[in-house]
Amino acid sequence: ALELFSAAVALFHDDVELEITGPPPSLSWGDGRGVRPLKVVAQGDFVVIVPHEQGRFRATSAPCSVHWVHVVTRRDGKIARLREIVDGYAIEGA
Repeated sequence: ALELFSAAVALFHDDVELEITGPPPSLSWGDGRGVRPLKVVAQGDFVVIVPHEQGRFRATSAPCSVHWVHVVTRRDGKIARLREIVDGYAIEGA
């Protein structure tokens, strides 16, 4: 587990800026097994990723279908800014 964490941290710039817009993490959906990217658009150091997850909410086992967007800016070959925008409406009331 430590190797995976270290590998993930190595992807980020030293002064990375993170922003997450959506429901609190405690309302986290699914287990990550049903995630698939729908679209990836890249232009220079700017990347937009649109994933979708279909599965079950961890807390309630109710079915879920959630879209979100990652907007990534790279600098020096690393992630300098990561903005995640989550479809909170899909998670509301889970």
